[in-house]
Amino acid sequence: MFASSGGLLYTAPLELLQGPYDLARRLEEIAGPSPGRWRMFVNFQDPMRLSGVPPRVAVTASMAQALFPQFNSIANIEGMAKYFSASDLDYLSAIVNVPDVFFDLFGVRFAVEMPHSISSRFAVTHGFKRMGFGYWVREFPVASRAFVVGSAHRVRDRDAALDALTRPGFSVRRSAVVTGDGAPAEVIGVPFAALLERVDSDSLRVQANGPGMLVIGEHYDAGWRATISGTPAPVFKADLAALGIVLPPGESTVELRFVPVGLRGGIAVAAGAVLALAAITLIQRRRRATSVASTLA
Repeated sequence: MFASSGGLLYTAPLELLQGPYDLARRLEEIAGPSPGRWRMFVNFQDPMRLSGVPPRVAVTASMAQALFPQFNSIANIEGMAKYFSASDLDYLSAIVNVPDVFFDLFGVRFAVEMPHSISSRFAVTHGFKRMGFGYWVREFPVASRAFVVGSAHRVRDRDAALDALTRPGFSVRRSAVVTGDGAPAEVIGVPFAALLERVDSDSLRVQANGPGMLVIGEHYDAGWRATISGTPAPVFKADLAALGIVLPPGESTVELRFVPVGLRGGIAVAAGAVLALAAITLIQRRRRATSVASTLA
């Protein structure tokens, strides 16, 4: 097994990476199973080194025990993290500038810091406690990842959105800011809880009451497609990182499916290339057959 981080490749025996994970066990003892209920955030800086094993193996095993991104999924724990390969600047700015807001938005129950990344004084004043191999863990309250806000308005860019999100008293549960072309200037509604169901890894279903903007704590991407009671509906970027959908009055069933941008076009190009290669091969065979026939004649 291997893990890639910072452009380097680390290898380790499978037995060190597939668990059991002490930190995962402790978190589940507190909060129960994670899928669909809570997420964790790991500030993946320099992990604690395990002693008694070769350096590269120690790094990889430490990443696994700290539940670094990807390893948390092996432990069957949902997480949110900063991207280190395909960074989303809106998403990253939100996590860096208003982490508590986004932990609320995305359903993060536990934030984890490495043993030597913060001081004991900082940990105590910010609500962190030691856990397991010395990791600092802070617990947050968790609410539904899908809800209808009472008001939403469009802002011009990332800076304006951050300005709104950092104002004292701002709550993602009551208000939302939206960005991007085509976003509505203003949406007024009634705050309401919504019921979120993950159908599979690429599909969501939400039962919600409108009018208002439905906010879903899933990472925004242009590939998300939505329908409201079977009718296509646009998906907007809400609060810099989440999904926002304008609801009509009354009860609605919102279906969402993720289809990567360019996937269909890529499939069409690939299919065209296969057909072209097949045609070229067929033409070449016919030419050879014609040539052989002419030679024999």
